[in-house]
Amino acid sequence: IADELSRATTRQDRASLEGRIRGELAKDDRIDELFVTLTDNTEIDRTMELTIFGTTADGPFRLVMGIQAGALMVQEMTAG
Repeated sequence: IADELSRATTRQDRASLEGRIRGELAKDDRIDELFVTLTDNTEIDRTMELTIFGTTADGPFRLVMGIQAGALMVQEMTAG
């Protein structure tokens, strides 16, 4: 994810990130259902927020990360 974010320098790059991240995560055969949302606030305050929600055989999970100045910060992580 960090590599994808660091390469997203244009608005078009950032717009395609959500699908690229979803595609990468979908390679994990343990995930039954997957939703990825990327909120792009780079033109306002140079931040993004990535929310990943999915389900596995063990139950649902949710991961929310803030992205600022090229750094990923976990804001929420839940499972079960």
